[in-house]
Amino acid sequence: MNRCAVALGLAACLWSCGDNKPASPTIDARPDAATLLDASHDAPAATSVTSFCSALSATICAGLQACECRFDQRPYDASGCVTARTNDCIMSFGDNVGPDLATGRAAFDEHAVQACLNDTSALANDCDLNQGLGSPLPTACSSVVRATAAVGENCTLRGSGLAFCGAGGEGVCVPNESAPTRCVALPTANEACFNDLCAPGLVCNAGTCRQPAMLGAACVASPVANPCGLGLVCDASNHCSAPLAVGATCDSTAQCQAGLTCTNAQCTVVALVGDGCTGPNTCGSARGCGRAPETRTCSTPDNVGDACLTDTCATGLVCPVDMTCTVLPGPGNACLDGTYCAAGATCLDGVGTCAVLPGINQTCAAGSRFCADGLGCRFSDNTCQPGPAAGQECLLNPPDYVCAAGLGCDFASSGSICKPLTGAGAACNTDRTCNAATYCDGNTQTCVARHGNGARCEQPNECTGGLECAFAPGGSRCRPIPSNAQPCESACTAGLACKGPGGECVKAFCTLP
Repeated sequence: MNRCAVALGLAACLWSCGDNKPASPTIDARPDAATLLDASHDAPAATSVTSFCSALSATICAGLQACECRFDQRPYDASGCVTARTNDCIMSFGDNVGPDLATGRAAFDEHAVQACLNDTSALANDCDLNQGLGSPLPTACSSVVRATAAVGENCTLRGSGLAFCGAGGEGVCVPNESAPTRCVALPTANEACFNDLCAPGLVCNAGTCRQPAMLGAACVASPVANPCGLGLVCDASNHCSAPLAVGATCDSTAQCQAGLTCTNAQCTVVALVGDGCTGPNTCGSARGCGRAPETRTCSTPDNVGDACLTDTCATGLVCPVDMTCTVLPGPGNACLDGTYCAAGATCLDGVGTCAVLPGINQTCAAGSRFCADGLGCRFSDNTCQPGPAAGQECLLNPPDYVCAAGLGCDFASSGSICKPLTGAGAACNTDRTCNAATYCDGNTQTCVARHGNGARCEQPNECTGGLECAFAPGGSRCRPIPSNAQPCESACTAGLACKGPGGECVKAFCTLP
């Protein structure tokens, strides 16, 4: 559970519009779209359902127009966008928390309201959507309404979608099967996180609540969580900065902009959506690498609530048995489906509890993952170690086999051996030992150059970078990954999504319903 997930039901309903609900009062005042996109919002002294819904709807509609989204694919036109969204938002509040707001059991959190509007404007400016756990809403929008119960008091709420409580949202309403739901204080600085939750202003970093470092502040990169504030990364100089562009000096992929990877200490474009991949770092930041054996491809990850297949969800989420992207539990919490835990953690076998993954020289974990990312378990002494050199046995860290940079794991009759990545014509038995320009042909057991535009193909990994293996009359062929406004089957170029009747690549912000 996290600050996004616990109130997601309320937040998600604010995005819907035109779903044939009964009409509600029309909002006449429409804030200027350019002002809403270009300037910060000042939250009203006392936010009401009408004022909040009007401001949020105007911000979204201004973004839809600025991003040149197609209104013919929506149940309303551009001129009626604000009215339609505002009316539906008001109805959503009425259905969910209207009675609690009316009786004083709930109230607007003015700081969260302002942050929600500001963050939504920022997303609209970039034609982007939130890729975090509050997707598609900014995180702050999930807690604009909170219960007024003080810490220690019962949360006597009638509506759904509420979770936070206290005068400043410093508590969370925790259900109890044998007692009334109570407002429990969220952990403060240096205390263990409560299901990834912390008191306002703090972030859950490696299982502990900490102050997020701000722009320009010193930071120490963590393999488990980002120690910097929202939208910032800990750069190669150990200072919080904006995500790095192509060519910038980096220490890890997490420091680079979405779609880039850190290679040879530089943010680099290595693989595009639809390209073959061999592991989570191949596709770059904010990308997923499907785990279908030998046909793994880079993909735009699915978000909370999206229908999913195995390993198509965004970082921090998982596709459980109900096939819907779900928040992963952190250290100390019960494993999801008895298997899954948040990044940097593993589900301990025989215990069913998530625990932090071991680092270098630490004892391997007994669970779905053995070691922290980039390490593998050396079974001779059961410790986590970096990838071995050429000629040495591969280390295992399910589902990956680990070797040093520039090497791949070759499965020979004598076992698994780390070997240099090879090019066209070299013998292979999996894609793991072929370099990025080639793939392992299952018929000839050799590395074969990836096919160019128009060539026949059978698997996604057969096409060269920037191409996808797409259906065509007479058989699938490699073709350029579609870009803005082009028809699509699943993949689109970076920053776009395949949506709409028949499939069309559109800017991410245009995928809002």
